[in-house]
Amino acid sequence: MATASVTVPSNPEDTAMRDSRALIDTATLAASLGDPSLRVFDCTTTLDPAPAGSAEPYIAVPGRKTFEDGHISGADFLDLQGEFSDTATHLHS
Repeated sequence: MATASVTVPSNPEDTAMRDSRALIDTATLAASLGDPSLRVFDCTTTLDPAPAGSAEPYIAVPGRKTFEDGHISGADFLDLQGEFSDTATHLHS
């Protein structure tokens, strides 16, 4: 089985980060597990309905519990609603 090599640029502003070739399918991921140059991050987020009367349509909830219940071996969790969010915005939960 062929594996894909994905190089992530060191500059996160680089448009290559938005290139769909940075995504791999599950078969390629499975074949690549154990490669020391591979980093896997779980960014699971659920969208829960906002409380009645809220101006927002939903509340973004980090998926840490889902991650803790089971994840790809060696993966790390990135909390996109917490440490990787701008807490000054009105959509921060």
